[in-house]
Amino acid sequence: MSHTPFILGSYLVGTVVLLWAALAPVINKRGLLRQLKARQARMEKTQ
Repeated sequence: MSHTPFILGSYLVGTVVLLWAALAPVINKRGLLRQLKARQARMEKTQ
């Protein structure tokens, strides 16, 4: 029995997890910056 599919599968899962761990903060930062800009625009509009 060849273990190659299991090894490749584990590498794939590990790569996906590491990419998600690296990219999730960047994605969250973009969303946060977008929210802050919208909030600032609303605050400037009311003043």
